[in-house]
Amino acid sequence: MNQALTSLMNRLKRQLEELNTEQLALREKIKALDKAALLIKSRLIDSLKVPACILPELEISRLHFIICEQQKHDDLQNQKMDYEKLLFSYQENHLRLSTELKLLGKYQDRREQNEKKTHELIIEKEMDNWALQQTLRNCRPDDR
Repeated sequence: MNQALTSLMNRLKRQLEELNTEQLALREKIKALDKAALLIKSRLIDSLKVPACILPELEISRLHFIICEQQKHDDLQNQKMDYEKLLFSYQENHLRLSTELKLLGKYQDRREQNEKKTHELIIEKEMDNWALQQTLRNCRPDDR
C-alpha cells in the first residue's frame, strides 16, 4: 500500500511539473499574441490617417488593408481568448493536483504515525510480558 501511495504521489508530481511547463509555454504564446496584436493595432492606426488628396485606387487599397488588418487583429484576439481559457483550465487542474498531492501527503503522514503508535504499543506490550515472565520466574514457590 505504501509503495502504491508513493508511486501515485510521484505520478501526481510529474503531472504537476508537466502542467507547469505547459502553463509557461501558454503564457509565452499569449505574450507573443499580445505583441502581434499591438503591432497590427499600430499599423491600423497609421493607416487610418486620411491623406489630403484622396485617390480612389489608393483609398480602396487602404480600406482593404484596414479590413484585412482588423480581421487579423480579431483572429489574434480570439486565439488569445482560447489560450486564456486553456490556461484557466490548466490552473484548475494545477489546483486539483496540488490538493490531491497535499491530501495524499497528509494521509501518508497519518498512516505512518498510526503505524508508529501501533509498533510502540506492541513493543510496550512485549516488554510488559517479558517483565511479568521475569517476575514470575524470580518468585519463590512459597510466595505464590
